[in-house]
This record gives sequence, C-alpha cells and structure tokens, in this order.
Amino acid sequence: MIKFRFLLLIPLFVFAFTACEEEDQTSIGTPAEEDLQPIQDNTKAEQGVMNSANLMNPYGLDEDLSGKKAFDANPEYSISNDSLQVTIDFSAVDNMDGEIIITYNTNPLHDFSQISATAELLNYTQGTIIYNGTLNFSMTIGDVITMTVATPDGEELTIQDGSLESTWSGERVMNWTEGFDTPVDASDDIYEVSGSAQGITSNQTNYTAEILEALVFSPNCDYIMYGEQQLKNYVGTDNETTLTLTYNVDSGGNTLTEPTCNSYFILNFVSQNLELNLVLSFNDM
Repeated sequence: MIKFRFLLLIPLFVFAFTACEEEDQTSIGTPAEEDLQPIQDNTKAEQGVMNSANLMNPYGLDEDLSGKKAFDANPEYSISNDSLQVTIDFSAVDNMDGEIIITYNTNPLHDFSQISATAELLNYTQGTIIYNGTLNFSMTIGDVITMTVATPDGEELTIQDGSLESTWSGERVMNWTEGFDTPVDASDDIYEVSGSAQGITSNQTNYTAEILEALVFSPNCDYIMYGEQQLKNYVGTDNETTLTLTYNVDSGGNTLTEPTCNSYFILNFVSQNLELNLVLSFNDM
C-alpha cells in the first residue's frame, strides 16, 4: 500500500554534522565517531522493522495493493489458509534474501478493523544487512488507523552488516491521522510516529532511542514536520552521551506555531566534556 510504504520507509535518523563550518568545529569541538554509532545502528534496525511491518499489514495479501509492488522481482508468497500463515521468500529478489514468516491470529482478509500477527525474520536481508528475530504486529482501524510493531518482551532483533553486529528491541507506533478516507489522494495525508527502543551498538555499547514528542510526517514534505527524538549512548556509565533532535523550528531555531514543511531542526549534543547546540538544515547534508 503506497501510503503505508511511504511512511514506513522513512529513515528516522538521517543527518550529519557537515553543516558546521570547519572553523566552528575546531573551536567548539565535535562528538567522537563512536558517540554517533547509535545513529547508524538504530537506522539499520528501524529500516528493517518498518519494512517488515509494511509486509505484515494485510494489504500485502491483496494482489492489487500488494507489498510485492515494491520490488523489481517479486518475492515468492506462500499462503496457508489452515494455519493463517504467510511465508515471504526473498531469495529471488535482487539485493535481498531470507524469509519472513507471518502468522496471523485471525483471518486478515475477513476483518480489517483489528488485526494482530507475529513475524519471524529468518536471515531477512536488505542489501548487506541481515535481520533475525521476532516482531509482533497489530493494526486497528477507527477514527485513525494505527499500526504497531514491537519485539516481544525479553526478545531482540540481531542486525548484521558485514562484520558489524548490533541488537534492537522496542516498539514503534504509527498513526495515520488524516487523509485515510481519501486513499487515492496522498496530498492530505498526515502520519505520526512514536515509541522507544534500546539496543547494543556494533561498538558493544548500550544505547536508547526515544521519540519524546510524536514525529509528524506528510507525503507532501521531505522532512520531519514536528516532534522531538533523543538517542543516548554509553547508557548507565560515566561516559553517557545524549543527542536530541527538535523539529518544527525556523532557521533561527525559533519554535513554529504549527507543523510546517521546512528543513530546519535543532541538534543538541551533551557529553561529559562537551555541549553542542546547533540549528541545522537537511538541505545542507
């Protein structure tokens, strides 16, 4: 489904410090490379989680609205009506591999109003990144459409990218708040994403990733329109660092009165010996 796919494929942590002039970096200092590792590792995890959720939503079982349209070469779908199980095999898809086995608790094609499922990721591969683990999925349709994807309690995803390995556990909640009554027209769509996560980076440090205020998206805007998110690294140690991103600001860092499509955000980084507060633009990255 195009609208869900647009939302679910948005990377939530895509930015850099290249917007700072070199002389400013020298005078105020910059975070060390390992301080920013959670951004890369959490981005990899989020992409796998969101793509999996997109494949688990019941529209993926309908030929006209199928998630198969996302690929140049279709994955192989195997559906067992008796067990309400769908196996998606990506071995024939370019730059992908592995399987996602989805087990629905009720028949998703009989009633879309409330659906739940469990997905097992078996060497599910996107490019060079390999995912293994279990995700729970649910979708409810009411005044808004809500999709939730999360790791089961006490479980985690493992993410491998070459020799690098990291873990992720948490929850993402996606609300389609406006525009779902006009499915052909994406121009009036508004989405909100919330949730929190934790994991171990490929440098073997503990990190957390939390959305402090729901992130607001629209297909009409290339940027996050509103919200605040925070990543912490070296959690529970004297070296703990905090990176906070605040959206819905103008070029001077002033808060706007309502969600607006612009490229500016505030980046605040705090460590034991450094505090950095910058207004940056996605257009400069």
